[in-house]
Amino acid sequence: MSIIDALGSIHKHAVRTACSGEGGCIFGLNGFHNYIILKGEPLCEKSIEMCDYLVFVNETAEELLIAVIEFKTNNLHVNKVARQIENGSLKAFSIINKCKEICLEEELDCLGKKKLCLIAVARRWDANTRKMLRSKKVIADGRPHYIHAKECGDLLKDVRI
Repeated sequence: MSIIDALGSIHKHAVRTACSGEGGCIFGLNGFHNYIILKGEPLCEKSIEMCDYLVFVNETAEELLIAVIEFKTNNLHVNKVARQIENGSLKAFSIINKCKEICLEEELDCLGKKKLCLIAVARRWDANTRKMLRSKKVIADGRPHYIHAKECGDLLKDVRI
């Protein structure tokens, strides 16, 4: 069983077909073919501030891209966004570890090279908020990562990781 199939099998209740926020704001996955989108909130307890989506992309046998995505409207609190994304990152790595138990050995090669992409999406960002968000460091998988501020209609394939 592939890592993408395993994720879908274990988390059927959280599988979605698109990454979208309020008011029709969409973050696109155009250009990718082997991926799964999981809604964040159903994956954890209600008391945990969780990101909106976890996206796992496995286009090559050697690499797994993990995108942690949070949609925001006008009332943005940078520290809250960072917490939601950090909790999403922790959950993503926890989910991957569970998948190891049911995947075939040869299907796990992609876990050797994991790329993590942290993204906050809004209709538009003012320069100050964008700067504050980009300066937030999130520790995930033992390394610091920065949050990419993206806008509705942007594509994951265009994010520089």
